[in-house]
Amino acid sequence: MTYKTNLKELLTIAEINAKNNSAIFDIDASELAMIWNRGNSMQIKINKVCYEISKNAVFFLNSFHRVEGVELKAARLLKFSKSFLCSTGQEQPDELRSLCSFTAGELQLIKIHETQLDHLESAWSFFCNEINSEDAMQRDMLALLLKRILRFCCKSDNFEKQKKYSSDIISAFNFLVEDHFSEHHDVAFYASKLNKTPKTLSILFSLVMGCPPKDFIHDRIMADARNQIQHTEKSIKEIAYDLGYEDIQTFSRFFKNKQGISPLHYREKIKLPAVPLQQQQYSA
Repeated sequence: MTYKTNLKELLTIAEINAKNNSAIFDIDASELAMIWNRGNSMQIKINKVCYEISKNAVFFLNSFHRVEGVELKAARLLKFSKSFLCSTGQEQPDELRSLCSFTAGELQLIKIHETQLDHLESAWSFFCNEINSEDAMQRDMLALLLKRILRFCCKSDNFEKQKKYSSDIISAFNFLVEDHFSEHHDVAFYASKLNKTPKTLSILFSLVMGCPPKDFIHDRIMADARNQIQHTEKSIKEIAYDLGYEDIQTFSRFFKNKQGISPLHYREKIKLPAVPLQQQQYSA
């Protein structure tokens, strides 16, 4: 069953088995998918890693998870556009930000305890009933039920641990950048310090922060470059050397790409005397 809005937001809910599991292999960059294993066992291969999924375990997939094979007997699929959780003009809700953090990197499993199964079953039943109804409040009701299910999953112990772990990695990355931005401009250096691959770090930042980690490195370099150009008498060549650039041409290209003008023109611009307001009005 699929619900589609006028904004092309998709929400799909399905009972899947060995014959109709194709939806697991096709997840767009704008989507997340929740899989709830209902069979006794399930095997799935993602990014060349095989996982054994126990009964009533839940996991989430995004477009970075390349599913290469799956064996299952019975499972439930809930796939949705990320924008479906957001009201127009509002920021991403906590559930979505938490899920983006949780789904970064390797597959994370959520084990549903027996005492909690009735609550999840009830929410799933409500969801199935609502997706078949057609009224003016359908989208709002589906979004509310979706958040309810996601909040339920977010309460698991390993979800909280992974959420904190992702936050700790981002914080550690920022501290490393602060210490080494003038020497190391490549993501690989910071990834190695965090015992991560550059790809894993990039996925985490893309999902949680919405931008690649190199943007944080570049922003820190630019902040220091602007400060030195504005508040010191150092030459552009000296500033480039301070920031780890061996030649002024490379630094100038980087600065112009970020600022829109060359570092020399930037210095000239900020040192131009301000025109008094009265003179501006007179000139006009």
